Amino acid sequence: MTSQFLINIIIQYGYVGLFMIMAITILGIPIPVEFILTFVGFLSFRGQLNPVIAILFATTGCVSGITIAYLLGLFFQHKILINLKKYAGGSRIKKVFSWYQLHGGKLLTVGYFIPGVRHLSGYIAGMSKVKYREFALYSYLGAILWTTPFIMLGRILGSRWKTLLPMIHHYALLFAILVIIFCVLLYLLYKNHEVIMLWFNKKLSHLPRCYFSLVKRRFLVTMGGLISISLFLILMGLI
Repeated sequence: MTSQFLINIIIQYGYVGLFMIMAITILGIPIPVEFILTFVGFLSFRGQLNPVIAILFATTGCVSGITIAYLLGLFFQHKILINLKKYAGGSRIKKVFSWYQLHGGKLLTVGYFIPGVRHLSGYIAGMSKVKYREFALYSYLGAILWTTPFIMLGRILGSRWKTLLPMIHHYALLFAILVIIFCVLLYLLYKNHEVIMLWFNKKLSHLPRCYFSLVKRRFLVTMGGLISISLFLILMGLI
């Protein structure tokens, strides 16, 4: 599909067109989605689309597409595997499978940012018999983390969005790494939130004592200084 054709769909059908484009690209049809998302952000800059509603429809389209892919992989594993090897290549399928075994559900989140992987991850999650709860957690989170930045970036860039788009593609992998780091930090924060809260409460309980201790020290230093100055003045007066 040409970019101009996709732009015409967005202009003519708005949010519904955006939903359909996002759904079918996740199912495996090669579409320059970053281009479309950034263009949608540009339309929101011009006031033709609401950015929040656009993000909602784009994310819902991704969620719908990857859920269909997951169910197809889950219930039609053999047929899906044959078709994936035919159209995507056996070596690529093997590589994505190895990545999935190494990183698990996290690949569902990061895979959106890697062309070729986002078209396969839903099917592979289904073929790997991943529980729906784990699949939904990582894949739906990845959908909103993928669509939101590109739409907001197009809105921020305004009329310059098309000029800077090649740079966006060039640093897409770097952006994916940053997303991984962000997700890992969120996970660690969630997993260790009890320890963090205990540490915070402990520090908070020591704060009044430290404060009063500091006030006491400052009072003693001030009084000592005043006494020293007074004695010095008295001594100078006697002299």
